[in-house]
Order: sequence, then C-alpha cells, then structure tokens
Amino acid sequence: MPGLLRQLRSGGARCPQHAGSERLRRTAFRLDCMDTAKASPTTRTTHNVLTAKSISCDQPQSIPAGESFQVPSNMKPLRILCVLAFTALMAFAAPTPAPSKDAREEAAKFEEEKKSWPKTVDEAVIRILSTMPEKDRKIIRETSKDELIQFHHGWGTGIRNSFGLWRGNRALMDDCKAKHPDDASMIIIEAVWARLQKEKK
Repeated sequence: MPGLLRQLRSGGARCPQHAGSERLRRTAFRLDCMDTAKASPTTRTTHNVLTAKSISCDQPQSIPAGESFQVPSNMKPLRILCVLAFTALMAFAAPTPAPSKDAREEAAKFEEEKKSWPKTVDEAVIRILSTMPEKDRKIIRETSKDELIQFHHGWGTGIRNSFGLWRGNRALMDDCKAKHPDDASMIIIEAVWARLQKEKK
C-alpha cells in the first residue's frame, strides 16, 4: 500500500485507460487521508477535489475535529461585491411609479404661476403700483428710506412669496443682484419707494 501511494503521488503509476485522470488523484487523496487519520486521530485532513486551486493533495489543510470548513478570506470581498451589484441592479430595475393626478395638477399649476412672475425689478415695481391703494402710496411716500426696513415683514413677505423669490425665480434674483430672497425683496421695496418719490415732485 505505501508503495502504491508513493507511485500515485509521484505520477509513476500508469493506467492504460485513465493515466493521469481525476480517478487517480481521488485515489491518492483517499489513501493520504487514511494515513493521516491513523497517524493523528485528533485531527482530520480535508481535501476538495473540485477546488484544487485552494486545496490540493500536495498541501492538505488540517482542521481540528469539531470545527467546520471556513470560506477562504480572499473570497469574501467577491461575495460582498456580488451582493452589492445585485442590489444596485434591482434598484434600477424597479419600475418608477407614475405621478398621481393631484401631483400632475399641482405641477401644472406651478408652471402656470411661474409664467406670471416678474423677471426684472422694473416689472415688479409696475406690478406692485398697479394694485396699491392711494393710502398705502401716501404711507410709503412719506416714509424715509432708512425706515423702509419696517416693511421687511408683511409687505416684504408678500413680495417674496408672490414673485417666486423662494421658489426659483432666478431671473428676478439676478436682476436684483441679490443672493438671498430677503435682500431682493428689500431692493424691490426701495425701488417702489424711489418711484413714489418722483411722483411726489
């Protein structure tokens, strides 16, 4: 038996039909396992014929009795990558739900409102003065420029909301040369005040 084992390991044994075949390697694995089991009963040698790259007969891996075979650490990143790729594929493959009727109506209403926004300071001033009562004109006309800050809330809030300064009226913001809607609304208020001052003269 030892002589046959040495022949199988060294490749000396030849079979007319199966020389160098998988059957010879499996026989060598079994014989090697038998020898190892006799020599050390507290350990067992694991051979995997199908994964000869990681476990071979020339380099058997001894595993303490009672423990299970662990996946090689170099395979774990590949498994994680496969899971992430599958998750991303499922996310892209999921159908996007169609917007509801209310959402479509709201979007259409918003687009229509955007068309009414003034795009320049001059347009905003004309829009404000066209609806301003005479009593309010008188109040603004008689207010000093330094005191216009008192209109930041109330009147200024109405300007910011109705002219879309908080909702993307980029054209008006650029014409005001302002980076914040609060600053833009004050520039419009000052422009209305200046126009009323000319009317007073």
